[in-house]
Amino acid sequence: MKQAQLVRISCYSLAVLFILAGLYFLLWLVSSSSMAFADCNGAYSLPAENARCRQPSLAGFLGLASFLLAVILVVIGRRSRT
Repeated sequence: MKQAQLVRISCYSLAVLFILAGLYFLLWLVSSSSMAFADCNGAYSLPAENARCRQPSLAGFLGLASFLLAVILVVIGRRSRT
């Protein structure tokens, strides 16, 4: 195998894993926001005193980071086509 092929395959494989992780975080976001709606009065933030009110924001940030890393890995994989 050429080194470019190995880089491309590993980038695409990691991108799939990050997409799956992003979907998990998206499900966590929906679940935690619906469970904490009554406790938090619909307001979620990272510096909240109640730990349940922090979870939707944390899940959103982690999901966004996972999807962005997946896009970056796909771009790197596409550029390694030589």
